[in-house]
Amino acid sequence: MTTAAIHPNVIAGETPTLSPFAPVSPDDLDKQHELGQFLTPNPVAEFMASLFEIHRSEVHLLDAGAGAGALSAALIGRLCRDARKPKRISITAYEIDAVQIEPLRARLDGCRRECERAGISF
Repeated sequence: MTTAAIHPNVIAGETPTLSPFAPVSPDDLDKQHELGQFLTPNPVAEFMASLFEIHRSEVHLLDAGAGAGALSAALIGRLCRDARKPKRISITAYEIDAVQIEPLRARLDGCRRECERAGISF
């Protein structure tokens, strides 16, 4: 399987569908450029999460440019579906864009609920 088959809009240079929190105006895009942000499209985040091989009972994740939490949420989702689930997951997420803080909190709260359903301490 090739990356192009998984994410054709990213490879073709088209604007990808980012997340429900993606910028919609040129001003938002200018701010992203100024902050050096790249909001990861959900399909890319899921692909990146699939690359992790974790065989530990405790997972500590540092998301140093968390944005709205797409990468963290993709990894949590994958770990919650694994046959060999960790017993505990913790995330330390950093974000400097105030606009992203509430969406990040909401997404991490969703991660907590997903972990609870899977029997993982979060």
